[in-house]
Formats: sequence, C-alpha cells, structure tokens
Amino acid sequence: MGLQEDLDFSITLSDMKLSEFAQNMLRKATVLYPEHLKDFIIENANELNLRAKNYAKQEYKKKTGLYFKKFKVSKAYVGDGRFFIKVYNSSPHAHLLEKGHRKVPRGKKGKSNKGSNEIGFKRGRYPLARGTRNFRPIYYKKIEKFIDEYFIKGIIK
Repeated sequence: MGLQEDLDFSITLSDMKLSEFAQNMLRKATVLYPEHLKDFIIENANELNLRAKNYAKQEYKKKTGLYFKKFKVSKAYVGDGRFFIKVYNSSPHAHLLEKGHRKVPRGKKGKSNKGSNEIGFKRGRYPLARGTRNFRPIYYKKIEKFIDEYFIKGIIK
C-alpha cells in the first residue's frame, strides 16, 4: 500500500513486511494459483474501501457533494508479476478534502479573488491515508492467514 500523488492507494504484495518464507510462498501462489490470490486481494481492497469511506464519514459531518459515493476500487491487474488494485476517490474535490485548501472569500460579480485575499487554510484530514494506515496491520495478518490456509490445506504445492 503506497500513497501516490493522485490519492490512489495500491495494495501490493511486494510492499509487505513479511518474512522471506512468506514472500516466497506468495510469489509461488502468484504463478500457480493467480485466481485465488486475485480474489483475496479484491476482497481486501473492498474492505479497505469501506474503512476509508467510514472514516471519511466520521471526519466530515457536513455535506460534501458526492464525495462519499465516489469511493471506488479499481480492477485488479498484473504488472511485473505482481497483483495491483487501487482504492481511490474519484470526486473532483477529493484532493481538497484530502490534502487541504486555501480559504478565499467569494468575489463579487466580475471581480477576481486572485491575489492576497486568502483568509486562511483548511487543513486536510487524509481519510484515505488514515484508513490505509489503520488497515495495514489487519492486512498483514490476513496475508499470513491466507498463506497458512492454502499451504496447510495443500491447495498450493
């Protein structure tokens, strides 16, 4: 899971702080049983999406347009032999709520507010970043459980 400039959060297995054995098992699972791993990643991305949305709802009590409805999960795709999936918010003002913005009074008709009319700065609350940070330890445990479950049951040889 890494923060990218456009507020996308990728869940990748390469970022994990797992043991070398666990990483080798995940690489093996990626090659031998990609469908099981893909389903696992999609399931966890959907959970992360819900957590981020719930965190945002706690932070922003005021109406924020379609902000809450625009939390999305991308399709899972493979790149460099790894699975990727993104959790993001596609609303046009998501970056303002996420990272903060200048407070500028509305101008009168025909007049511009450019210049030194700034009256303050509204700090961002980073709901996606905080949701991801809170989900990371849970995700690590789920990865370890996934490895145990599939290798103990003998599904992945």
